[in-house]
Amino acid sequence: MLNGLSRRALREVAAAYHFELDERRHLAALLSKAEEQGEAARQWWSRVRKVMDRPRWADQDTIATLEGSRPDVAVWLAADSDSRLSGLPEDKREDQREAVDACRTTDLSAWTVQRNEAFLEWEKNELADFFRTVEKSPLTEEQTRATVCFDNRVRVIAAAGSGKTSTMVARAGYAIQRGIAEPTEILALAFNKKAAGELSDRLVSRLGNDGAGVASSTFHAFGLRIIGEATDRKPSLPDDLTADNGIGRLARIVDVLRDQDQAFRRDWDLFRLVFGRQLPDLGDEADPEKSDRNTGTSGFGTLAGEIVKSQEEVMIANWLFLNGVRYQYERPYAHDVADAHHRQYQPDFYYPDIDVWHEHWALGPDGTPPPHFDGYAESMQWRRHTHVRYGTRLIETTSATIRDGSGFEHLEQELRRHGIQLNEDPYREAAGEPPISDQAMLALTRSFMSHAKGNRLTPDLLAERAGRTLRARLFTRLYGVILAEWDSQLCAAGQIDF
Repeated sequence: MLNGLSRRALREVAAAYHFELDERRHLAALLSKAEEQGEAARQWWSRVRKVMDRPRWADQDTIATLEGSRPDVAVWLAADSDSRLSGLPEDKREDQREAVDACRTTDLSAWTVQRNEAFLEWEKNELADFFRTVEKSPLTEEQTRATVCFDNRVRVIAAAGSGKTSTMVARAGYAIQRGIAEPTEILALAFNKKAAGELSDRLVSRLGNDGAGVASSTFHAFGLRIIGEATDRKPSLPDDLTADNGIGRLARIVDVLRDQDQAFRRDWDLFRLVFGRQLPDLGDEADPEKSDRNTGTSGFGTLAGEIVKSQEEVMIANWLFLNGVRYQYERPYAHDVADAHHRQYQPDFYYPDIDVWHEHWALGPDGTPPPHFDGYAESMQWRRHTHVRYGTRLIETTSATIRDGSGFEHLEQELRRHGIQLNEDPYREAAGEPPISDQAMLALTRSFMSHAKGNRLTPDLLAERAGRTLRARLFTRLYGVILAEWDSQLCAAGQIDF
């Protein structure tokens, strides 16, 4: 049939044939993809309607799953408007069109809120007798909502005596009546034995045999039961944990560690006396806490009883007090250096026993002061030059080094180099601001231990999170040593804590 055509014409015919063949294959692939998307949309919409039509609260996790599985229908829409893609049967296309439109336009979140509110009103009418009689007094509007709202996670926040237990009883009864759960599939937990006992009695008295089938327990008893069933060996608990929350045990551990571990004793006293308060960000000093009536100076109290101007200076002063170092705060400089641009110089600290001055600079890790400290760098230069000019000896610390701890090591080295012998005494009588007591430290440590263990935060993870902040690093180091001894004692006795 193609005899007589030139080679060029033959090539053109062949190209046209292959183009048409490729086009047909392309259209067939698009049609197949369109059918696939239309069927996915139909199935998705069917799941949505099933959730929305069932007689119970539409929960957030189910809606989130539906939202995450919403199919793409772009190819179906293109096929629907392209006459070349007419291979999809019309009845099937109409069946899928509603689902495709729903995929494109349905706001599941808004629909769920509207639908659940309507469902709540329906249940209030349908189960009016239940909500009126399930407890001695009819449920309030808020209690009714908390009962019907069977979402994946429901938190009810209410004051003591406002009816939280009644709401728990009502939720258990509602779940049983609506077939959400069997009595044996419901667990009611309370924080102490008295509350758990009251809850169990209320479940039985209000729900009868159904209430008797509901398990009621304390959190701790339930946890022990799970461990026993999982390991075939129920663990024992130390009696002192329930008697005093373990404070006595913790005190004995700390006493032994202080006697046997010099590094632990130093860290414990350093935190208690020096690092008891949280430092503000550099340049954002907190409001003064005290004032001196004689001098009119306002600032922060130290263990020695004077008022200093910053919390970092409090830390330095308290460290000096802890180590028995005599100092004078802001004593006028030994030489008269006041001039037209400078008042008489008063370095931060003076050590009379060795005739050495000490300046504490507000400098960050990069060696610069906060941006809003106008003229600070020039003032530093003038002060340093003054010491050089008069041949006086100067020790320097910075905010950055005090905050990361290296400043105290440097200060100790400098004081020793100039002839000071440190005399550490954590129980030296303090004339001024009282330090954190050992009892307060124990309470803080025990509370921290409960939260850290409850959240499965290991000492290594806590140390990582502490970063470069000395206060946090110091406390987590103390906690790690205490925790190791605490767990060692429990393990030796075959016991666990809560």
